[in-house]
Amino acid sequence: MAPEKEIYRRHNRFLETFDEKFAYSTHSSRQGRWWIDGVDLPEDGLRKVYR
Repeated sequence: MAPEKEIYRRHNRFLETFDEKFAYSTHSSRQGRWWIDGVDLPEDGLRKVYR
């Protein structure tokens, strides 16, 4: 599968914000539809994830 910008935006929003109740999956996902909350990782945690 080719990477899509929206997937990266969604992951960044999850990792970098405290946003509440936003849609994680897309309508075409086979894993279902659900809502998640951001975890707002600290800078050192983000560096480890993105590395």
